[in-house]
Amino acid sequence: MGILDRLSRLIRANINDLIKRAEDPEKIIEQALEDMRATLREARMEVAEAMAELKKLEREQQSYAEQARAWEQKAAEALKAGREDLAREALKRKQQAQALADGFAQQVAQQQTLVNQLTTQLKALEGKIQESEAKKSPAHCPQEGRGGRRDGAQVRVQGGRPQRAGGLRRHGAPHRGHGGQTRGPFGNGQKRCGEGARAPGQQ
Repeated sequence: MGILDRLSRLIRANINDLIKRAEDPEKIIEQALEDMRATLREARMEVAEAMAELKKLEREQQSYAEQARAWEQKAAEALKAGREDLAREALKRKQQAQALADGFAQQVAQQQTLVNQLTTQLKALEGKIQESEAKKSPAHCPQEGRGGRRDGAQVRVQGGRPQRAGGLRRHGAPHRGHGGQTRGPFGNGQKRCGEGARAPGQQ
């Protein structure tokens, strides 16, 4: 598989789908990142080599184009001097040099297209890596606690005190759970603010 094919495959990969199906999302993301980083290093080398080859082809094309112009000038000078034989030979050389220049011009265009494709895919892969690295944060990778999976409830901060999203309770108001058990605003066994400890500044 060529480097362009591998870059395209990695860029099209659906990380979110892999995370949803994986038992260990963080491990899956890390494996994907290792693959992308290795391909990124290889792609950077490919881009450098492709650009160097492009410069080489451009020099060859320019060299033969200059030779073609030089032979054309020599043919004109030979005609002025009455040397038709030399003029014909110069024109023949001019045609050969021009044909080579045209051939290298086509290679330059093809190589420039390759460089552009590699550069575009390289930038896209760098963005994909950044996106995948962001998914390694706890907000994207569910974790198991000692008491089981977290319920995912978000906590908002209001007035310096954390509150559960989805309906803020009046400070200190208890909540009755199943069986009549009293629950604090953050779950069973949690004390209301002010019980067992005083806030800083209180006497």
